[in-house]
Amino acid sequence: MKKQLTLALVLATTLTFTACEEKKKQDGTTPTPTETEAAAETQQPSQEAAAPPPTQETAEVVKGSFTDPRDDKTYKTVKINTQTWMAENLNYEAEYSNCYDKKPANCKKYGRLYDWEAAQTACPSGWKLPSSKEWETLVNLAGGEKVAFKKLKAKSNNGTDDFNFAALLGGEGGFNFSGIGNIGKWWSSTPTYSDSDEERGAYAIAIGDEYMLIPSTVRYSFSVRCIQDGAKPAKAEAATFTDPRDNKTYKTAKIGTQTWLAENLNHETKNSKCYENNQANCGKYGRLYDWQTATKACPSGWHLPSREEWGKLFHYADGTSGTKYPYQSETSSKNLRAKSGWEDNENGTDKFGFAALPSGTGSDKGKFNAVGSYAAWWSSTEWDNDDAHYRSTDYSFDADDVSGKGEYLSVRCIKD
Repeated sequence: MKKQLTLALVLATTLTFTACEEKKKQDGTTPTPTETEAAAETQQPSQEAAAPPPTQETAEVVKGSFTDPRDDKTYKTVKINTQTWMAENLNYEAEYSNCYDKKPANCKKYGRLYDWEAAQTACPSGWKLPSSKEWETLVNLAGGEKVAFKKLKAKSNNGTDDFNFAALLGGEGGFNFSGIGNIGKWWSSTPTYSDSDEERGAYAIAIGDEYMLIPSTVRYSFSVRCIQDGAKPAKAEAATFTDPRDNKTYKTAKIGTQTWLAENLNHETKNSKCYENNQANCGKYGRLYDWQTATKACPSGWHLPSREEWGKLFHYADGTSGTKYPYQSETSSKNLRAKSGWEDNENGTDKFGFAALPSGTGSDKGKFNAVGSYAAWWSSTEWDNDDAHYRSTDYSFDADDVSGKGEYLSVRCIKD
């Protein structure tokens, strides 16, 4: 009796399966399996093999280049199927980034190392820090974790560089530097969502003698590879600001992480004046202010920069990082001076759109000095009860200095 029941079940299953196949042939549909069919399928392994990951033969690889407009550095790029990557590690100087062992030669070869916060905003417009999923897509395209590290590594780092990705093993930074030439680590934009700020982390990709996706604390410094942002670019906002107090419109300039008015302030207040009391000079150079007035002259959302904020600007314009002062450099002075308006053809390159003009200085005694050859701007940082710090530049270099609060200097506002 048991043998007959078993045989009947097998026969019913076979007939039902055959009927389904016939239905598929007739109308092109795939019917929902019956409970009997489902039970029969669970008795044997699936005969459908998993699709293999894409290989180099199925990947379209197109080489190109991209010039970062922020510092005019040119990078090789590579389009691998639908993804377009920089084919070099990013070497854009940002706050909280550094060269391995603080040696510029390592930046030139391996790119800079960034902590995670800096990495998130380091890529230029139109590019972004890739997510862990975007890294995973690349790795699967290169044949999966077991072989991708070899195919993505540069030939100089014992890789085959099958996709012209040229991964260089730039090591890591943090409490110290380690691993250069042996391992490379690249940030992803994907956080690990730890509940503790001290342990806040993000995923990174590690390539050496293998490939790994690793969680890391955000305090470490790793390399950055930018991926082209597939999103439709947003319409650029006009780089201007209109002061609601008097409806004057100023050009603005984003320089590193700072946003500045790209013109001297020209808001009329008590204890402000035009150079030589000539209104035309206010139109050209902005107004001159004593220190107390300068500290509250900027419009809402903007402020008089501190000594440290001025230092950060001039370091950036020199191609270095930091906020230390005093700080003097011919390079930063030249890069911040306007392309015209300076005497004896001592104009600058205006590389960052700051457009420093030689607005001169005034005094509470009614004297004026050095228009055409010298510019000086107040900082919000006091020296003592009578004096405050200011920043200046002329045809040769910039300087951090101290002046009496009753002197009249220019004002440049920085965004809050």
